[in-house]
Amino acid sequence: MTTIFRKTQIKKEKLREIILKNPGYLQTDLSFIDLQIGSGEDGLIDFLGVDKSGRLLVLDFDVRENDTLLITALSHMQWLKNNETLVKRLFFSENIDFTKTPSVMLIAPSFSRKLKAAVTRLDSISLKLVSFSYILAEDRDAILFEDVLNSP
Repeated sequence: MTTIFRKTQIKKEKLREIILKNPGYLQTDLSFIDLQIGSGEDGLIDFLGVDKSGRLLVLDFDVRENDTLLITALSHMQWLKNNETLVKRLFFSENIDFTKTPSVMLIAPSFSRKLKAAVTRLDSISLKLVSFSYILAEDRDAILFEDVLNSP
């Protein structure tokens, strides 16, 4: 018997839940330390994670193609830098190495050519783009994450 799947939209809350429960599918050594962190005028940091080396990771996502994700993530990095003392106090038990520049991961169904070109020019930070497809079958769903671009 063949299972028929169809690609469909996903609600942001459902995608947040999937990401939260499966950080290892995005990066093998990633663990989340908080989510939806208020960063003043810069909005919410969707996820804040840390890898085994102690490097912070800012993960921002959207359920549609959105070039402003890059600007948002960069402003979140600046907020973390400007509020380093607060972040150290909040996450003192997380073994974060504050000498390392945080990395960034953006997740969306697709990324524009312009956004991908901009990411390749940002050589001072580690930035990863991950696309996703959410698919439904009769009685189940699935999500496929695909690395699109990984800058050094």
